[in-house]
Amino acid sequence: MLEYGNLTTESGSIILPVVSFIILLFVVTITIIVINNHKKNTRKLNEIEKRISEIEKNIPKQIER
Repeated sequence: MLEYGNLTTESGSIILPVVSFIILLFVVTITIIVINNHKKNTRKLNEIEKRISEIEKNIPKQIER
């Protein structure tokens, strides 16, 4: 039986599963943040592309005047 202070069980340490869970939670949180930022940036990029497209359509009309 492994001993880490009072945090022991019959089969060994309870520290490893707790640390593994915390690391997994951290990785999932970071992944969610990255995905949300990517979605926001993609929306902004699409909006900018639409504006550029509108400006390009209007340029010939302004030159003809």
